[in-house]
Amino acid sequence: MASLYSQQFMRAINFVLAKEGLDRLSLDPKDNGNWTGGVAGKGELKGTKWGISAAAFPQLDIPNLSRESAVAIYYRNYWCPMRGDDLPPRLAICVLDSDVNQGVEAAVKMLQTAVGVQADGAMGPLTIAAVRSQEQDDTIVAFLAERALRYAQSKQLATYGKGWMRRVMSACMEASR
Repeated sequence: MASLYSQQFMRAINFVLAKEGLDRLSLDPKDNGNWTGGVAGKGELKGTKWGISAAAFPQLDIPNLSRESAVAIYYRNYWCPMRGDDLPPRLAICVLDSDVNQGVEAAVKMLQTAVGVQADGAMGPLTIAAVRSQEQDDTIVAFLAERALRYAQSKQLATYGKGWMRRVMSACMEASR
């Protein structure tokens, strides 16, 4: 049976799912993403599974979320808005991983900054053209540097920083293959 999704998306989503803990439910009460209110202690502690968080999807039954449903959410809410199939394949992995971990608008702004266009958070034709006009490896390095800088400015750096930096390095390694 043929996949509903492009080969490019499947490569990127398999990387993201491996980093997001696969089918384990995370109920870390210090993690803002695990709370339906988006802040630790605010709302209900429903957790995160397959990287799908209660903060982003407060009405979703997170503990019972299937892999197939998570992949559909990633495609609809992350891949399509970032226009993943229009990006070079290795860069698309890095951007999707950032979308999931830092938000679509933030990831697109970091990409726009990396390629030197106005950072408005909307993936449009000017951003795609700028990405395509540059060497993919240079864009990946510039994008991942923007990502690391954004993490470094987070109030939660002391708690999650080492894991975030590992994730950036993992994305860099995956993009180099």
